[in-house]
Amino acid sequence: MSRFTDDRAAYAANWKTILLVDAGIGWALVVIGLVLGDAVGLVLVVAGGAYLVFGLFRARRWKRLRAERGLD
Repeated sequence: MSRFTDDRAAYAANWKTILLVDAGIGWALVVIGLVLGDAVGLVLVVAGGAYLVFGLFRARRWKRLRAERGLD
């Protein structure tokens, strides 16, 4: 099983905390990029934004997986 398709954490009791920490990492990259304000900062803003978008997709997938198992 690929690490990119391993959704075991979706079934953990603290799944929302995992997603919040993930979102925090994305926001931290965006903020640091904005503070830097140069070419490296732009790369960090884009990377952080992409990380946040992928986190939203992960949250939707985890919510669906949990609903299929009757956990929520």
